[in-house]
Amino acid sequence: MAKSVRGGIVKFVAIAAAVAAVGYLGVCGWFYANQRALTYFPDRHDVAPADVGLDGFQKVAIATPDGETVVGWWKPPAPTKGVVLYLHGNGYNLSSRVDRLRDLAEAGFGVLAVDWRGYGGSTGSPTETGLLTDARAAYDWAAGHAPGSKIALFGESLGTGVAVHLAGERPAAGVVLDSPYASIVGVAETYYPFLPSRLLLKDQYRSEDWITRVKAPVFIVHCDADQQIPLAQAQRLYRAAGEPKEMMVRRGCAHIMTWDGAAKAHMLDLFGRWTAQPAS
Repeated sequence: MAKSVRGGIVKFVAIAAAVAAVGYLGVCGWFYANQRALTYFPDRHDVAPADVGLDGFQKVAIATPDGETVVGWWKPPAPTKGVVLYLHGNGYNLSSRVDRLRDLAEAGFGVLAVDWRGYGGSTGSPTETGLLTDARAAYDWAAGHAPGSKIALFGESLGTGVAVHLAGERPAAGVVLDSPYASIVGVAETYYPFLPSRLLLKDQYRSEDWITRVKAPVFIVHCDADQQIPLAQAQRLYRAAGEPKEMMVRRGCAHIMTWDGAAKAHMLDLFGRWTAQPAS
């Protein structure tokens, strides 16, 4: 009898383990199949600068090498000023960053801000490879339309990884990273610790690896109460960056709540120093 009971228990445990394994593999499979819907949250509204009261900007279309069209908002630089290439975050389109773009323009900088493929009026669907391609195309477009101007990069949230990668490929006067991550896979491990994210994720945005190739000065700003990208991610990225580098931690604020007060003034000052052109 005892042997029969033990045998039944073993059989039950084996069946339960098999069911749990099948269920876990099902969860992993669902996550793998739907991961880009969980990674990207594009705002697909196509808006022109004039629609949001942004004077001095024009809407431009930038062709990418893989056949997509990226929508950008462009304002040429004032004399002695350079260009800021603005790479926005997730869940937004260009109209969400009017205050930042206006402040940059009023400071005299040339500004090119782009909507990623699948965001705003841009064609296509977002992927890591696609966003890196969009950024290169935007940089090259700005360099062609403001010849001789120095170009600084301003990456925000999702756009920080793209900015880091771009700075390792193109000459950058400096790089501002607002609320960055060390890697998207690291953020995924924070939210989904029960999943093998490093095996499942297609778009990992390994900024901490890419930043080792960046020679330009780097400024990182992050809020200590950020619930979307933990401060520890930005601190890890900062440790991986080479000199010159600087980091500012803002107290009591949430994700990308950084564009005001001393932080905004410092970023504008950095862009001015990084991109200054000699008077003709």
